[in-house]
Amino acid sequence: MTQEERIVGINKILKEHFKTNKGKVEAQSLMPLFVDAGIFDKKYRYSGKKLRTFLRGLRDKNELWKIPYIQAEKKQKNTFWYFAPSSKTIPAKLTMPVVANKVPHEEACCTSIREVENRLIRGQYTSVNSLVSTSIPQRAGLYCIKLRKGVTLPTKIGKVREDGIIYIGKGVNLYKRLWQNELNSKGHATFFRSMGAILGYIPPKGSLKSGNNYHFDDNDTERIIKWMRQSLTVNYIVLDDASLSSVEKQLITKYMPLVNIQHNPNASEELRRLRSECVRHAQ
Repeated sequence: MTQEERIVGINKILKEHFKTNKGKVEAQSLMPLFVDAGIFDKKYRYSGKKLRTFLRGLRDKNELWKIPYIQAEKKQKNTFWYFAPSSKTIPAKLTMPVVANKVPHEEACCTSIREVENRLIRGQYTSVNSLVSTSIPQRAGLYCIKLRKGVTLPTKIGKVREDGIIYIGKGVNLYKRLWQNELNSKGHATFFRSMGAILGYIPPKGSLKSGNNYHFDDNDTERIIKWMRQSLTVNYIVLDDASLSSVEKQLITKYMPLVNIQHNPNASEELRRLRSECVRHAQ
């Protein structure tokens, strides 16, 4: 059986499975279904090794998008694989349309501001809690962050857009900037610092490293991360490094996301105050 045939078979089984099962499951637990369908040999019925190898292969080729039900949790040494319900559409074609730089269409470089808006602003968003970190490309691009429906921010910060967009950002490496820094505070992260301030957390004394780069203590950092996973959705696109800054500025100026300050003609003065307070406290 070819890789494409396996993917089609796995997607078909998962689609049926999640019609009646709504919770996340360990990928290995569904091996009997895959074996019964002839996707994997019967000797792997109660072993996840073959499936893990298959999924790692997709990950290494940046092709996890082909199975939208996949979730991966990266630990220090190992990756734990899960399947979960997904709002993403199963790809009709496994060989996706490409552009000159040979990347899948949801990662394709955009050539106009209208195309950027269609793919980023009006594209498919994923809950941070179900975001597959290993599928985020280590390439330059833009990302857009929304509040999930029903989630609110303190009214004194300002009014959130009706579409829920609260932040637009850029990174020369989307994986490092978006996943590691902004969503998990592994480095300097403007959005993470702003959200911590909005949620009422104060950095400890002496945590100011350089410029305005303050850090919250470990317990508060975990609380902020947990809140973001439960409260936010995100979308991202690959974009030529040379175009990042100008396109990001145009989008922020046009959409005026509440948590953006730079380039935002309607920047929140209360957010400026909270961030300045955090800087003073962290000195």
